[in-house]
Amino acid sequence: MTERRATIAALARGRDNNFNLVRAAAAALVIYTHAFGATGNGADEPLVRLCGKSLGSVAVDVFFVVSGFLIAKSWCRSRDLVEFALARALRIYPALWVCVAFCVLVVGAAFTTWSPAAYLGADETLRFVLRNLTVLPFGTLGELPGVFEHHPEPTINLPLWTLPFELKMYVLLAALGVLGLLARPWLVVGLVLVAGGAYLQQTWVGAPESSLLLHARFVFFFYAGSLAWLWRDRVRIDPAIAVACAAGVAVALAGPWPEARQPALALATPYLSLYAALAPSRALRAYNRVGDYSYGLYIYGFPVQQAFVAVSVGATGVAMSPAENLAYALPVAWLLAMASWHVVEERALGWRTRLWRVEARVRPEVS
Repeated sequence: MTERRATIAALARGRDNNFNLVRAAAAALVIYTHAFGATGNGADEPLVRLCGKSLGSVAVDVFFVVSGFLIAKSWCRSRDLVEFALARALRIYPALWVCVAFCVLVVGAAFTTWSPAAYLGADETLRFVLRNLTVLPFGTLGELPGVFEHHPEPTINLPLWTLPFELKMYVLLAALGVLGLLARPWLVVGLVLVAGGAYLQQTWVGAPESSLLLHARFVFFFYAGSLAWLWRDRVRIDPAIAVACAAGVAVALAGPWPEARQPALALATPYLSLYAALAPSRALRAYNRVGDYSYGLYIYGFPVQQAFVAVSVGATGVAMSPAENLAYALPVAWLLAMASWHVVEERALGWRTRLWRVEARVRPEVS
């Protein structure tokens, strides 16, 4: 077996991979798409014109594939449900809480049209804080009173809407694990097929994404990634398969059957995402030494983009272009993501490690 056609099990050992880079690229694509929406040009994004699906939406699908893979790996390596749940909470919540404070006390306070007392004392502000600090069971909110009300997209942090779906995937995976069903990957295959069939049928006919179909979409991508981990000894990372997937997407996008474009993208996304994350490439893997800035990019990008739209309109009376928004917002979001990783996220992961060390002194290691 050559390394270029190795199994996922052979390539997924340790941290010698491109997962951080793939997730950072996906977060940057979300910011790219929002540069169109935040400036009122959402329909002008090239991929939207071509197939009705934005690059940011594809990037979210990539996030769910990668997350499904890594969370299934985390479950299989966790000693119990408490360890798994705490690890997931420490990865999601501390950085989110800081971001919520940033949205309310920095961006929101700077741009609201309400007085400081009215803004901070408003029921809408309290609901924004409570909903976004907890995420489940009531979901997130994107609006703050008097903040960006007249923007093309009148929210302060649009991307937060995916977090409840992400957490629901964690809960479902943990339930499957507790019931012992992850040890029967064919049941996961059935889950992927049912969810994928519902989602692909919706994309084929162009039906609007209802709540049920959104769940089907995310179950499909997340558990396609989970299944790749569960079958890691069988699935190979092969450049020939990756080329075939990419060629299929290219043919669908260029062909005369517009209804086939989104399904082709959906079918190719899981394999191409994992190929990009696991395919051998020493130069790319050097990025792992930098840090995992993807989550920070994802949650800080849109508030920064909205702030630049507001500053542009206030200074010139003319909304900036998508290219200008991207050029200004991406570096600032990247700096905030770096701070989030090094000051909050990395330390939170360190808390988890210290907790396990303390526990190890009083409980023998589980093999």
